[in-house]
Amino acid sequence: MDLPIKDIDWVLELPADPSHGDYASNLALKLAGKVSAFKNPLQLAEALVEKIESEKAKSEQLNKYLNQVSVAKPGFINFKLSDAFYTHKIALWLQSSAMPVDQIKNGKKVVVEYTDANPFKSFTLGIFTAMPWGKRLLV
Repeated sequence: MDLPIKDIDWVLELPADPSHGDYASNLALKLAGKVSAFKNPLQLAEALVEKIESEKAKSEQLNKYLNQVSVAKPGFINFKLSDAFYTHKIALWLQSSAMPVDQIKNGKKVVVEYTDANPFKSFTLGIFTAMPWGKRLLV
């Protein structure tokens, strides 16, 4: 299937509803009128998901990191990544010198809770173990 994806303005983004997956794409909606075999975006999305699933069956890495691909009306393609993908990304971030703060989507709030030592109270194991993590994420 030859798709003119360079000629259109499509996105891969965080879905408005997190239950739809980790990422969603409007590719089929944007391509539906431009691909002669598929005028209906839902049918095109189903064909694209079928192609992705066949590629996933051939690729060990894609199969490991991509948990699920699904179609949502009127033709969105939703992607659910595996825990192995996130474990791999976190391991890469921890190996690098900087956390990926610049990758946080604009307009989204990020809350990082941590504790600081209170010199007037005794330490507990919970406070002691939480302090280094909070300090690391804010640096």
